[in-house]
Amino acid sequence: MRDPTAPEMVMRRSRRATTLPALLAMLAVVPTVERVDAQTRTVPVRASATILAHLEADAPTDLDFGAVWVTEAPVTEVRRMGSFAFTHNSDVRVTVPALPTELTGPDGHTVPVRFLCTLSREPDGAAAPVPCDALGQVAVDSPGTVQRTFVRISGSIPEGTPVHRTGRYDARLEFVLEAIY
Repeated sequence: MRDPTAPEMVMRRSRRATTLPALLAMLAVVPTVERVDAQTRTVPVRASATILAHLEADAPTDLDFGAVWVTEAPVTEVRRMGSFAFTHNSDVRVTVPALPTELTGPDGHTVPVRFLCTLSREPDGAAAPVPCDALGQVAVDSPGTVQRTFVRISGSIPEGTPVHRTGRYDARLEFVLEAIY
């Protein structure tokens, strides 16, 4: 064992004695790291989609009464058919905002007319006719699949109608198709 008073041991002690205070002094100078809280932000992101219903109408087959002869005696009933079809992948409401009750001719002369309509999946469907302004809604068989619906329009000039003025007589039926989804 060595003598603790030996010059080499004293030197070691004094080096340790000076190193420790120097080390403590350095630690006092080193900046301390404060606790940092995480910052948070809320970022709203909007997700959107425009869902479209498939709804297309074919060109109509107009309803043309053809030639009706001028007569003092009432005419016999004249009937004609018109039609159109539409394709859709959702339920559809079919309306006629203003169903005409007469054909208007020269100088404002009129001829009474009645219109009935049917909705069917087949071109010659045998559904019971209803007034065109009471068609209502067509349900789609399977949502999202495209199907075809036919609208048949029957028009008639009632029996007993006298026709006194020559010229072209017209009426406009406007059908509104509204996709319901």
